[in-house]
Amino acid sequence: MFWKMIIVMACFNSFAQDENTVKIKDTKVIEASIDSIGEMTAETYVNQVDLLRETIEKFLAAKKKVCLGEYAPYLLSSAGEGKLPLKTKLENKEKTQCFDELKKMHANYIENMYVARKRYLESSYKKRLEELARYRDQALQDIKNAYSR
Repeated sequence: MFWKMIIVMACFNSFAQDENTVKIKDTKVIEASIDSIGEMTAETYVNQVDLLRETIEKFLAAKKKVCLGEYAPYLLSSAGEGKLPLKTKLENKEKTQCFDELKKMHANYIENMYVARKRYLESSYKKRLEELARYRDQALQDIKNAYSR
């Protein structure tokens, strides 16, 4: 029983530690990832977008916490990667600038997701229309063969 308690406590401690030390990529890496979304081909969209979406959305949530003063600003730089978040209060000018950057990144993310999704849907729609045309042609050919006897 004692060992079961130790194992359970170790699991809870490791979970809590992982929650506080979330690794967040550098801002420039995230910006490059956001830009790469808009350049995705329809074929790679399905496989890559979910991976990028999760990373980018975590970053945007962390950036918002930085702007609100819940995380230290260095957390989102490569120098602060893996460090524990420290609560710091930003001055109004810094807060405004932080939210402006966040707004710009988020808008760019939404725009690039739209472009990639639109490209994917157009490609998918085109393939379905081609398939529909093949089915129509096959059905017409079957009718022609059935009545030409």
